[in-house]
Amino acid sequence: MSRRYIFSSESVGEGHPDKVCDAISDAVLDACIEQDRHSRVACETFAKSNIVIVGGEITIPSLPEDKPLASVLAVEQLVRDTVREIGYVNDDDVFHADKIFITN
Repeated sequence: MSRRYIFSSESVGEGHPDKVCDAISDAVLDACIEQDRHSRVACETFAKSNIVIVGGEITIPSLPEDKPLASVLAVEQLVRDTVREIGYVNDDDVFHADKIFITN
């Protein structure tokens, strides 16, 4: 019996929205692990035009229940810093670190 497989893969280049979103999600994960190495993070990031949406579930075990996550995790600043590091800072960019709309 002959088994034949078709192998395919996808690759995206620098600056592609998928890579930008992965970098943002990685930054959120890194910030959580910095708070507590036992953090559990399921972070998804979406980007389109000048909008970034960050969502998912985050549990930081050492964070007291009465303390909001936002008090230790500045998601908006993480997004802007990551986008800035990638290089979206030109005044003519629609997707600009200081001009994007962020929701989480």
